[in-house]
Amino acid sequence: MSGLLFHYWPHHRMTNNIIETVDEICFVVLHSVIMVYTVEKEGYFTVSRTMRNNLGWFLIGLIVFILVTKCYMMLREEFLDMKATIKEYCKNRRKKNQRVVPASTLSSKKYEMKH
Repeated sequence: MSGLLFHYWPHHRMTNNIIETVDEICFVVLHSVIMVYTVEKEGYFTVSRTMRNNLGWFLIGLIVFILVTKCYMMLREEFLDMKATIKEYCKNRRKKNQRVVPASTLSSKKYEMKH
């Protein structure tokens, strides 16, 4: 997915695309750290207990960061969409409330002048 983000931007706003790219990089780091746990369990190398604790807290922090950025991005997108919808609604409502002069009154004066 992260390779596609550089060619095809999935969002209309550039900030959302940047946040999405950062999230994808975080997922790559997350999976890399999980690989350290997997390889360590296989016995290729040993990791001290404090290092495992630190990696665990790093994983928790990274997951919380990803969740917060995803929630922020979703709420921001919804807020901006609602703001645009409300603005469009108010604009259309103002147009409806303006007094429109019927075309028949304008043409009747010309009609009276000719006859």
